[in-house]
Amino acid sequence: MSRGDLLSILAQQDEIANTTKDVCGIVLGREMNIPTVLQTDFIGYIKSAIETCEKALKAINELDELLETGFSGQEVKFVKKLIRELDAQEQKVDKKERKLRHRLFKIEADIPPVNVMFLYSTIDNIGAIADTAERVGNRLELLLAK
Repeated sequence: MSRGDLLSILAQQDEIANTTKDVCGIVLGREMNIPTVLQTDFIGYIKSAIETCEKALKAINELDELLETGFSGQEVKFVKKLIRELDAQEQKVDKKERKLRHRLFKIEADIPPVNVMFLYSTIDNIGAIADTAERVGNRLELLLAK
């Protein structure tokens, strides 16, 4: 495994942490309130994004096993399965994001415009976290291909 490949994976993981910190900073700093009609979908969306990150972590935690097996055998099949699950989970996040954005669009006239913009931004950033988790899996898949 090249140093560059490892650094690329670490950079993606760092991006997840940085974006999460940014989202938390905005939500807490602005003392954001999620409109009641969106709360259930919003919580489901967040949980789904978290699950995506957990799946990426699970795949990365198999790196040591991959190194021990020389990137061959059953371990490769297991990691490829984890990566497929990660991709499928990220697709679920995308679907929930579209639904949440659509529901926000329907009520945005009832919310102060600045709040609407920050809600859209928060939704985008949570989606970006899941996208980055998927990229961790993609980088790991590239390592398997080498």
